[in-house]
Amino acid sequence: MQYTEPNLLSALAEGSVDFAYGVRPIFFLSLVVLIVVGVWFGYRKTTRPLTPPWKAFFIGLRASVLIILLFCLLRPVITILQVAPQETYLAVLIDDSQSMAIADMSGGQTRREAMRERFYESGILDGLADNFQIRSFRFDKTAERIAGAEGLGESGTASSIGQALAYVDEQLGGLPLGALIVLTDGADNSELDPLVKAQNFGSRDIPIFTVGIGQEQIPQDIGIVDVNAAKTVLEGSVFNVSVGINHEGYTGEQVRISILDGDQEVASEMVTLASAGVTRRYEIELTPARPDAIVYDLEVELRSDEIIAENNVYQFLVNNTEKAPLDILYIEGHPRNEYKFIRRAVEDDKSVRLATYLQIPGYGEALVNVNGWDLDTLKSFRSAPIVAGMTGAIDSVASYAELAEIEKLIPQEWRPAAVGDAKTCAQRWLDQFNAGADGIIIHASTPEEFAPVLDEYERIRPAELFAQRTNRPG
Repeated sequence: MQYTEPNLLSALAEGSVDFAYGVRPIFFLSLVVLIVVGVWFGYRKTTRPLTPPWKAFFIGLRASVLIILLFCLLRPVITILQVAPQETYLAVLIDDSQSMAIADMSGGQTRREAMRERFYESGILDGLADNFQIRSFRFDKTAERIAGAEGLGESGTASSIGQALAYVDEQLGGLPLGALIVLTDGADNSELDPLVKAQNFGSRDIPIFTVGIGQEQIPQDIGIVDVNAAKTVLEGSVFNVSVGINHEGYTGEQVRISILDGDQEVASEMVTLASAGVTRRYEIELTPARPDAIVYDLEVELRSDEIIAENNVYQFLVNNTEKAPLDILYIEGHPRNEYKFIRRAVEDDKSVRLATYLQIPGYGEALVNVNGWDLDTLKSFRSAPIVAGMTGAIDSVASYAELAEIEKLIPQEWRPAAVGDAKTCAQRWLDQFNAGADGIIIHASTPEEFAPVLDEYERIRPAELFAQRTNRPG
């Protein structure tokens, strides 16, 4: 497109008229109607009788003057959009997925070969370069900028037109973008709707031109749309490979899906194809045979009357190498039910080593609130120099003499809280084990004091709790 200096008539024909101050043309037209109506009412009765032609003349004259004044006061602006050569950018998006290698064009050409011949070798792109700054992009699942057709490789396993449009918008969003050209076979298997992104360009008056490559309708074909599988697995683990298959012309027929490790088939499944044009997913269980990074070949049975064979094969990588277990530190306030379930969930998982740390923040305040004691008494106890000066847990770092001194600070009302009958203590032990604790450490009591508690716990504890332990109590 060549740039030309517009005159008034061409500007009115090619441009759009707007007004300053945010006034819309429809508002201006409404005022024009009001002016005409107002002038007409003013001339319905005149001081001097006038013939209808003269009355119409004066109405038109006065209305025209008022409309012209209003038009000038609103400051009209004519906007013309033109492309200046070499100042406007043109984005060219080229489908680089594996489907572009399908040879369904005339003369046995692949879709990529036909695109290269008709778009690059024909000189169309060179002609566009006379007026635009050309920016070329390849896309499959992702998009990237390329210098030209030599940057294509047909290596992509899927196409995402919407993602490609978003990438171009990100790269060229701050530049004067005149248009986009999308060269594709139309296959789009991404979750990002390309129409949504295309509408964003349309709202900015940036047109998108699509050039379809390949046959519009393929009567007989089965194709793998995509494959989802775990990238990393543990040796000996079983996982599912999800295969998306689309087809034309084989509704209700059964086909065999095979997974091969080299020349050896390691998994297979007979599936029934869904309705034509509908992508359906099928699950196949797979267990890696060796600790290695394995490239699997997934194949869908090729029918003799299929036009395209390339989309019946798909490769994917699974990393089954030996890995060190994952170390997890789990910090909990006390052994709640959640703690029990988490520990049981990872107990037999060799990929995880779980270390737990139980703590009870605000334990002193909790005891005070439960027993109805005075909180100031607790604060006074903690502020005592011998208590405040402790650098760790008192029962771990204090000497016998310090413990004797601290005992004197314990109020009399606190002392009964440290004493419970044997049945209550045994039930509390059982509660801790039921919550998920592996063991309980009891201290600050004599063996004589423990004996009744042990007898009571032996009476109420479930036998299966220690059935698998070699160090279980007698």
